[in-house]
Amino acid sequence: MTDNLRETIKSLTPEQKKAVAMLIKKKQAKMQEEPLYKHRFNNYAQERFRNLTSRYRNHKAANKVGKTDELGFELVAMCKGKCEEFGINFPHKPPLKIWYCGRDRNVLSDEPLASIKRYLKGEGIDHKTVYAGQLINMMYIWDDHGNTSEIRFKPYNGEIGIFESANVHAVFMDEEPPRDVFSAIKPKIAVMPGYVFISMTPDKGMSWTYDLLNGSDPDHGVLAKNGMLSTIDSSVFDNMRNFTMIEKNKWVQYPTEYIDKIEGYSYKEENGVTYVLAPDSFAEYIEGYTYGSNEYRMRVLGHYVSFTGKVYPFDMRRNTFELYELPPMNELKFFAALDPGYTDECCFALIAIDKYNNKWVIDGFYQSGLDSRDQARKILDTCNFWGVRPEMIVADNQIENRLAQKDAQKPHIQSIKDYYYDELGSNWTFFRCEELDKRDPHIKRDAIVKDLKDAKLRISNHNNKLYLLQQEMMRLEYKEGDKTKTKGTKDHFDAALRIFYGANISYDHYLTSEEIREKAKVDPKYKSQQQRMNKYDHYMQDPFGGNGDMVY
Repeated sequence: MTDNLRETIKSLTPEQKKAVAMLIKKKQAKMQEEPLYKHRFNNYAQERFRNLTSRYRNHKAANKVGKTDELGFELVAMCKGKCEEFGINFPHKPPLKIWYCGRDRNVLSDEPLASIKRYLKGEGIDHKTVYAGQLINMMYIWDDHGNTSEIRFKPYNGEIGIFESANVHAVFMDEEPPRDVFSAIKPKIAVMPGYVFISMTPDKGMSWTYDLLNGSDPDHGVLAKNGMLSTIDSSVFDNMRNFTMIEKNKWVQYPTEYIDKIEGYSYKEENGVTYVLAPDSFAEYIEGYTYGSNEYRMRVLGHYVSFTGKVYPFDMRRNTFELYELPPMNELKFFAALDPGYTDECCFALIAIDKYNNKWVIDGFYQSGLDSRDQARKILDTCNFWGVRPEMIVADNQIENRLAQKDAQKPHIQSIKDYYYDELGSNWTFFRCEELDKRDPHIKRDAIVKDLKDAKLRISNHNNKLYLLQQEMMRLEYKEGDKTKTKGTKDHFDAALRIFYGANISYDHYLTSEEIREKAKVDPKYKSQQQRMNKYDHYMQDPFGGNGDMVY
């Protein structure tokens, strides 16, 4: 209180002092109704995160700790210009430009959006939400003085180009970011200067962020070494106070070999084991995990672990099908995935996609000792059996590599792909080449895992060749020194699937040959593609051109 203010208060009459006190009390009461004030304290882990001062801040935590909730709180506090009030170390004032990043737009539209809105008064009162279809795209939040901040929601699984525009004051990363996304956002916070807030459960095993946080990453480890990146760790025990007591408190084993005790709770020792008194709903949650297991250490304690066990959640009942379950052929679009090999097995999978983006692996082969021409012939035989031609074959980009020994009879053959075209005809289909792990392999694996869990990726039971593909999906991982290896089968179908998922093919976003022909009747820009289709029709009617020469 300043001297001038003291003198002013002294000069007031008792009635005036009483009126001022009433005004202050009303203002405080109104303030307490503000969502930010009502929910400002959740747990001590969140408080520790607010106390960080570095430009890169990471909260590595278990599930059910309130990580996303804290990101929502800090984002709204920034946009309202109230960081200093809540002890958040952030120098910029509204209006702000902020990115909020997460695994995909479906996820961003769920808990992250709800966590932000929890701390706002209401749509049209202090914020506006902008959707793309039914999924979140942007938000505008304004403070008490009308300063409007812009929040853009960016999915990790989008094109990397969406992270290469504009400069921002803050980037929020909900769950572990892919390495290339993290690399892309670094220049975007250089000018303001901006800040990065990461909140993650390390559920991808010993991924690249493990090296990032301990300072050993070759590109970004320097951030931790020079103090620009700081991390707090928290377990679900930090959030016990927010679990509901349904009937009574219960004693739960406390993991003293992993984490220190938290003040403010009751503990007891029995036979060398520590127990903590916690709400019964918390006890039920904890007892759902085997004490000390990988899942326990990751999801309950928030620790990095090296997983062993099934690579994919493949279920023979959920992820296989009989032919009578396949939708009508005229309602499907056909594609293929290819992982070539000679000494190693060549894996080819013919994949049908329906209008709901379910992926049906209807046929394929898995065989070693096939040269390029043999592989092309087996591809053709497999497709002819079904009377279909894949619109596109997604293959490992090694098929584009120059051959060490050129074809003496046909100089135009410079790569494995040229052999395929020479055998199939250059207009039979289109090959799209993908580098196996061009982007973070976890993105592709996550997409496969999601489709398996949702029964949107299924393998046919109709022949023994596909049994090998099914068995590969059930292979196990194990630990050998510092490396994770697999046992049970090889991984060529896994490679073919990851290559295929890297192409991001969906039913609505890919035009078939028939659709192109129809569009060419009314739209001139499709004429050149129609000519290609006509050439293909000629090839199918007379593949050797009447004189033994392949038409291509």
